[in-house]
Amino acid sequence: MPHSDHRYPASRQAAGRLSAITRYGCTGCHTIGGEGSNGPDLSAEHQLGPNLSHIAAKDSKEWVVKWIANPHAFRPDSRMPRFYGLTNNGTKEDWPKNYAEIHAITHYLFTRARRRRIHRATGQDRRGQWQRAVPAEGCLACHQHRPYAEADIQQQDRRSMNPAYKPDPALTFDPKTFLASADPKSFVASVQQNALADFGPNLSNIAAKFQGKPRPQMVGELDPGTRAIPPQELDAQPSALGARSRRHRELDPLRAREWPVTMDVPGVDTKEVKDAVDDIVKLYVSKSGSFKTADGKSVAKSLSEVDDYVTKELKSEDKLLYLGEKTISRLGCFGCHTIPGFENAKRSALP
Repeated sequence: MPHSDHRYPASRQAAGRLSAITRYGCTGCHTIGGEGSNGPDLSAEHQLGPNLSHIAAKDSKEWVVKWIANPHAFRPDSRMPRFYGLTNNGTKEDWPKNYAEIHAITHYLFTRARRRRIHRATGQDRRGQWQRAVPAEGCLACHQHRPYAEADIQQQDRRSMNPAYKPDPALTFDPKTFLASADPKSFVASVQQNALADFGPNLSNIAAKFQGKPRPQMVGELDPGTRAIPPQELDAQPSALGARSRRHRELDPLRAREWPVTMDVPGVDTKEVKDAVDDIVKLYVSKSGSFKTADGKSVAKSLSEVDDYVTKELKSEDKLLYLGEKTISRLGCFGCHTIPGFENAKRSALP
């Protein structure tokens, strides 16, 4: 019986489970199917997360640090799991080391990020036309653009809801206020889920990600391998969409950058974070008997040398880069994202 034949209840059930596997990126860590398997071959399934090779060209370090600490604080409906603040690392004593790893991952991504040529958007200035440009380009077929309500916030985050997060629905494409036909409830029950436009992320607070002011050309910049569809008029449309972000910030510059959930992460230069970085690096070097430098060389160290080597000889940048690589490898971030240095890394979980 073909797996895609939905005339049979068993086939519909199997298709639903197959959809869940691909939707939540299980293939990033597990090899599913392939040679010798009786089921569908998912061994070459597309990575779920975005390409991080050029992250430094667009996102701010401050945003990335907070996002890694808790992606659901920014996008409550994100499919990216949180790795910190869980039952196995959520105590007060755990957080300094959590912060150390979070800053180390960020440092690695920005240090290893590849340079990217930024193309300046041309064409006429279309600020004020974003209300026509966004739906005209079909953005809302894949993305929602609506404020998050209290019911959207993850249960464990509701005690930390940000009182300053008060986006103006008039500056979004909330289905409840934009078009009556865009409300999923107006569709028949069998297709309501497909009308939620949740294939791509909610873009309502996207200005918070950028370094400085959002640039119009960012809309036209697509990473290799992305599933996003580029705007049809790259000479003019990015200006219109970029103007929409500028308009949002001009009308309400503070709220445009607020997160639905308050997220505070101590700086990388605070004593608690620096001490935690030293402790974790010492642990890794003690276990392996060596330290991998930024140029890939291995420096052997005996147990008696580790403390002085880490605290007195290594620079902070070197320790963060080393710890970032170790943490990305341990968490398997490369399963969902393209990350420089991990292009040939094997999946981190059993088939």
